[in-house]
Amino acid sequence: MDFTVNNIRVDRAAAIGLNAEDIIVLSWFIQFSNSSSIERKYIKKENDMGYWINYDTLIKELPLVFNGKTEKGNKEKLRRMFKGNLSKVLMREQFSNKKDNSKGGSKIFIVLNRFVYESLLIVDTEIQPKTDNEVMIHALGIVLNNNIKVQLSKMDESLLELAIAIAKDNGKKDQFKYIKGIYNNLEKDIKKPQESANSQGPSDSKNTDLHNNTNNSIPQIDDSINNNYTKNVNNENEDPREKIIAKQKQDYEMISRKNKFHNTNASFINYTPDELERHLQESQKGKFK
Repeated sequence: MDFTVNNIRVDRAAAIGLNAEDIIVLSWFIQFSNSSSIERKYIKKENDMGYWINYDTLIKELPLVFNGKTEKGNKEKLRRMFKGNLSKVLMREQFSNKKDNSKGGSKIFIVLNRFVYESLLIVDTEIQPKTDNEVMIHALGIVLNNNIKVQLSKMDESLLELAIAIAKDNGKKDQFKYIKGIYNNLEKDIKKPQESANSQGPSDSKNTDLHNNTNNSIPQIDDSINNNYTKNVNNENEDPREKIIAKQKQDYEMISRKNKFHNTNASFINYTPDELERHLQESQKGKFK
């Protein structure tokens, strides 16, 4: 688990040399800079706003950090912190209040290095999985974001599981775009009307070539498996969509097993998404009555 303090990742803060006291001062500044009454000044050199910091106020509000016996000692500690690693994220700019020859002091304005600060935060893309689909994708090492979450919420769990299996075999399990492409092809196959055994029509020539080519052919499914599937199709209580998904999984698993024992390049996963879609459609012809 990545430990955080006020949304700041402690491991990332430590990586740039910040300690616990630096994180406390940084957190205080973020809260302080959001106040509407704070004095601001545009810092041209940094092309950003600077915020006036009263050292006495800061020291008073953070007794855990500035617990020295003397005011001078506490102010010296704060100056050292602003000159140390804390300066990587909080930049100190000093401006004189003197006008012409009049006497006056100076004001310290602090500018936040937004790039460094944001690199310390927990980003929105690091979303923890909640649904089964999100858990499956997250387990592949894919970082979840809101866009992926929306897509996963509309995806069938069984079909996604099959798409992931194909992506794994093709060495692309960590590419959500590839998995989604396989999923879309499988889903299209389900939505297409299935042809009966009596109206198969002529087979696609490219698919025929793929089946006849020794190096790219797809092993045929055993008759026993086809017979068992036909029995399942005749079960009126079974969801037709689930039947098709089950058949797709069955085809894929059988082909995967046969490929392990044949010294050929035949593989279900070597097809492009379009070829994969055509094969799935072809393999299901005649299986529905």
